Amino acid sequence: MRLAGHTVCVHASTASLLERMPSDPRMGASQLYDIIILDLLIDEPQELLLLAQLDRTIPGQPLVVITASHANQIAQTRQAYPHIAFLPKPFHLEVLSAHIEGHVVRPTETSTIV
Repeated sequence: MRLAGHTVCVHASTASLLERMPSDPRMGASQLYDIIILDLLIDEPQELLLLAQLDRTIPGQPLVVITASHANQIAQTRQAYPHIAFLPKPFHLEVLSAHIEGHVVRPTETSTIV
């Protein structure tokens, strides 16, 4: 993504990303990032709790969840979060790039991907 001209911020976990978010939604948390890409094992309850918390913290934030979870679990989670894109592993990088470009029209000095 950096090679495509995007600014990329990396967090070790969803929890560390949440720690960096402003606690007051009026502070513009949704403006911090153009898109957030998560690598989650959504079969794990704690991962789903973090996803729910992130979704509540920054409503409307474009999210892409990359996951190696079972297709049935992905389908259930997709029903609960229809506004979030889920990419089952393995996938082609072009598929991820298409999701990014769908939210970030063109990379700029201010476009930020997490």
